[in-house]
Amino acid sequence: MTSQRLQEIRRRYAALPRLGVVRQRRAFQTAGTRGRLALTCVTWIAALVVPLAVPSAAWRQIFVLMVIYAALASGLNLLVGFTGLLDLGYVAFYAVGAYTTAILTTHVLVARFGQAFYSQDLWWVPYLAIIPAVVFSGLLAGILGYPTLRARGDYLAIMTLGLGEVVQLVAINWSGLTGGPAGIAAIPPFALGTTKLFNPLAVYYVALVIATPCFIFTWRVSRSHLGRIWRTIREDELVAESMGVRSSRYKLYAYVAGGGIAGAIGVIFAHSQGFVDPQSFTIDVNFLVLSLVIIGGSGTIIGPIFAAIAWVALNQWLSTTQLVQAHPEMGSFILSAVVLVVLIVRPRGLLGSGPSLARSSAGTALRTRSPEEAGFQRVRPTLASGPVRGPRRRPPAGVPGSSKEPPASSGILAGQALRCSFGGVHALNGVDMQVRAGEIVGLIGPNGAGKTTLANVLTGVQRPTSGSLFLDEALVKMSRPSDAARLGISRTFQLIRVLPEMSVLENLLVGSHLDVKRGLGLVLGVRAWSGEKALTERAVAVLELLGLQQRTHQLAAALPYGDRRRVEIGRALMTGPRFLFLDEPAAGMDTRETSELGEIIRHIGAQGIGICLIEHDLGLVTSISDRVIALDRGTVVADGDPKAVATSPAIAHAYLGVEP
Repeated sequence: MTSQRLQEIRRRYAALPRLGVVRQRRAFQTAGTRGRLALTCVTWIAALVVPLAVPSAAWRQIFVLMVIYAALASGLNLLVGFTGLLDLGYVAFYAVGAYTTAILTTHVLVARFGQAFYSQDLWWVPYLAIIPAVVFSGLLAGILGYPTLRARGDYLAIMTLGLGEVVQLVAINWSGLTGGPAGIAAIPPFALGTTKLFNPLAVYYVALVIATPCFIFTWRVSRSHLGRIWRTIREDELVAESMGVRSSRYKLYAYVAGGGIAGAIGVIFAHSQGFVDPQSFTIDVNFLVLSLVIIGGSGTIIGPIFAAIAWVALNQWLSTTQLVQAHPEMGSFILSAVVLVVLIVRPRGLLGSGPSLARSSAGTALRTRSPEEAGFQRVRPTLASGPVRGPRRRPPAGVPGSSKEPPASSGILAGQALRCSFGGVHALNGVDMQVRAGEIVGLIGPNGAGKTTLANVLTGVQRPTSGSLFLDEALVKMSRPSDAARLGISRTFQLIRVLPEMSVLENLLVGSHLDVKRGLGLVLGVRAWSGEKALTERAVAVLELLGLQQRTHQLAAALPYGDRRRVEIGRALMTGPRFLFLDEPAAGMDTRETSELGEIIRHIGAQGIGICLIEHDLGLVTSISDRVIALDRGTVVADGDPKAVATSPAIAHAYLGVEP
């Protein structure tokens, strides 16, 4: 890509008129959106009509169980499928919701009102009990999740398994409140006025009405920026942190949301069954719900729902067979066999044909048309979001200088006497380094010289053993990569870390996290749609500049090596950085691709972004760098003019072992 081509792109973008809000909204009225709306309508019509065609009361009761397990699987899918958290104690929140409404309606209100509770004046109490059930379940999830979610993998699974067992033991032993092993009976049924709903069909419709907001919330959050962040954490937590995401906070959001859904469904269970006891919430129930998520397709919306409906129906049919009647354990055996077969034949689940079925709203609108046809306004690809904008770029709280806004007119990122040791290995040995705004600094040295370690220290990935970091002459401390991103420091990685299960566009939109407005509107608000639209326009402009406009909706895993490198750069640029660290971006590229990359890096530096280029290609480094720093064994051995450093005796000694 020549500099003339870059100038042409900039002129073309600057000349395009800005589009109005009406035209932007029309871009969302695509055939794909109408098709999904039609499918949703058909699904809900079937949910309303099919139970009417079933004459058996027993099967109508089965429809209630279908709703319960479908909603539970959807809630657990937020944790397992979207966030990648293996929760083996999810049934605990289900139990809390059931016991909350049981205690409220049989202990608290009866003790307060006596038999008057059963009069028509208080028929609405079971519905109102959904609120405390959701609150208590979500609160328990937050309290337990705060320390628990710091663990990962097998440790997280073991800890959540223990939490589920603890809740069951509390239910067994706190007999004064929970009834102990006998549980709580005589829970009043749902009612409408003076009419108590004992009919399974009426209970089914009540359950469907209560569960519908849970389904809608799950669907909406999966298509929002919040859902995209959860999937980013699932794919690569370090990438999420480097884009400014505080992953522990967003994992806790998922845990609380899933716990709240389970609590609401516990209310349905308690009032439809008329009793609750500890045996209703065993680990077997948790494994069943987890199996439904796996069978249907974790990370999909309809998959767990489909699996729940199919399994409840199949289990009902199996219970009528002589084999299962004689050997009840055969039901668990068949479920286990189905899970194993699905994992072998369809590892993503029966309906998990695409890893990113939950697309963002803006990404969905763009997928069915080209950017021009969809009506996206072209923004001038300055790439940087400008100078430091607002409080999100301030140093973290508690850091000296955090109350002082960095000056927008200049910028210097500096490390002073940086040391970093791993046991007896000293990766950095008192390194001094600085990068100025708009300056391209090449960082060279042989393998093991400490280049990547220095980048990790300056971007918050690794804490230095000693030394100081300064931004605009203010001392800063970065305890995690998200702190660096909030200061305007972004990076790519030595080993490519694209998000393979997400599209190119979604990869870039992850980088816009710090520009997304927070609050409930992040999930449900109309403003979230317009904000997503603006960020998508910016991402399209970055893709144009990087030459990836034809790969917008391809999965990142399917891209050639060089294009994946460009996606990483684009994602870093979407953060609006002041300083950008590129760790061997030309590795694996041919001569033409390296030349185009050099032009892009020059253009980025011309926008006022300070760049630290870590690279083994000395030709690329010396041709585009304003200054070159050479490291050897964790020590700066040369710093100055690119050609002078490249030909210095210190470099010959570092690379070839030639004595200076």
